[in-house]
Amino acid sequence: MLNKMSVGTKVAAGFAMLLLILAISSGVSYYSVSQMASISATAERTSKNAFLAAQMEDALDRRISGIRGYLLTGKDKELASYQKAKQDFSDSAEELRPQVKSDEGKQLLAKVDQASQEYAAATDHVAELRTANHTQEATDLYFSPAVAQLRSALHDAIAEQTSHEEKKHAGRRRSCRR
Repeated sequence: MLNKMSVGTKVAAGFAMLLLILAISSGVSYYSVSQMASISATAERTSKNAFLAAQMEDALDRRISGIRGYLLTGKDKELASYQKAKQDFSDSAEELRPQVKSDEGKQLLAKVDQASQEYAAATDHVAELRTANHTQEATDLYFSPAVAQLRSALHDAIAEQTSHEEKKHAGRRRSCRR
């Protein structure tokens, strides 16, 4: 069949094959790049969520440290540290809230909010007692089983939220490798 074709037809057919290969290659490349952009955006979002959940854990640790420091020293610097950590916690939770899309994630974040409000009410009362120079009463309240249970419940809720975000992030990384 090739013997019957003219040289011009053979050259044109060769160029047509090259153009076809180029078009197919371009299409595959475009699809791959668009998929990578989508995967990258998803990974960035889940990484940010995991980071925000970890920031909440850090803020809780600073809240605990701040209120204990204030109980011990009565210095305004420690009270300010507690208040700042409490605000940082709230800011991280508010930044995380619109990012959470799953029902499970929303339920876990609501659980964190509830536990945080209960713990904040108790520790704010402790701070008020200490400010009024009722140091022993403030100390007894802070180290009471009820406040310890609130603190533990908040730690557990944050750990669940963090674990949930980290699992989502790990799942996204695995799907990117496929």
